[in-house]
Amino acid sequence: MNLAKKLLLLIFLCSIGGLSAAERVNCTVCSKKIRGRYIIDSRKRAFCSEKCFEQTLPTCANCRKLCRGNFLKVKSESFCSRQCADNKLLPRCSRCSKPCRKFMVLPTGYGTFTYCIDCYKLDKCLVCCQRAKKLYLQSNGNKLCRYCNRDVITNLAQLQSLFNEVRNTLHKNFNFPADHPITLEMRSFTEQEKSSLHGGNLFGLYNYQGKIVRKGKLFSGKKTPEIKFRNEHCSIIILGYLPRRKAAEAIAHELAHDYMKHRWFFIKDEKIKEGFAEFIAAQYNTISGSQQWNICMEKNPDKVYGDGYREMCKLYKQGSFPALFRLFDRINLQDTPSEYR
Repeated sequence: MNLAKKLLLLIFLCSIGGLSAAERVNCTVCSKKIRGRYIIDSRKRAFCSEKCFEQTLPTCANCRKLCRGNFLKVKSESFCSRQCADNKLLPRCSRCSKPCRKFMVLPTGYGTFTYCIDCYKLDKCLVCCQRAKKLYLQSNGNKLCRYCNRDVITNLAQLQSLFNEVRNTLHKNFNFPADHPITLEMRSFTEQEKSSLHGGNLFGLYNYQGKIVRKGKLFSGKKTPEIKFRNEHCSIIILGYLPRRKAAEAIAHELAHDYMKHRWFFIKDEKIKEGFAEFIAAQYNTISGSQQWNICMEKNPDKVYGDGYREMCKLYKQGSFPALFRLFDRINLQDTPSEYR
């Protein structure tokens, strides 16, 4: 935005004395005959007084004062100063309320928030990433905003009940198997466990231990290995003191890993594995009425989680789950070691 110099009113006070009746002009505003001194603007319009002249000046779109001298014009709006233009046109920081030229946009299930660069560097809510003025510290060190600090899962019994609910929902809607035990833990993560994350915060973790043997190779008429598991142990760790909604989303994400591990054991591509897990978590959000939180996955810039999720959505739109599963069958076969073929 720069000074609209071509639109400035160049005011000239003309001292004209002793005008004859023939030389007298009419005021542009009040139409009275002008005697003695008068004002003429850059458009050659005459005014009998400053009061009449001011009636033709634009009003600042922010402070509503008259725009005198140098003023700014942006599209159809006029501003008496740069400060007024900033106050009117620039987005305001959701935390400090100041207008910001440089800012960061944060989409969440609570809405979209805009933060100036200074506020964006401050402490944030672990779950929704809001830079709230007040954060609530949980006993495990989690910092939650006042919205996320509601309906928090505080013990393993609550988490187990939620786990059973999520698992039953995925079994009912997507035919995810529930025929093998999964150990559930609620705790903070070790530094080594955190290092396994590709980016962002770690809310859940799926662990698998077991041996596999080749059981057969017939699947849909193709030579595809059918894997049998022995001495397996599956476990899911969920970060403690999460709001119920976020804990459920994390459980659905990890159960998707469990499903993929048992059906497509050999797939190596992390983008496929994490993208599918995010996709299932988003599907669960939609079923449970929390679909507004899927925007966090849609806007996630991460190359593994975000790009993987968007690729899964694209494939799903092309052919629903059968299209996804056919792709996974092909990739799993390609990644299968020769001894299991």
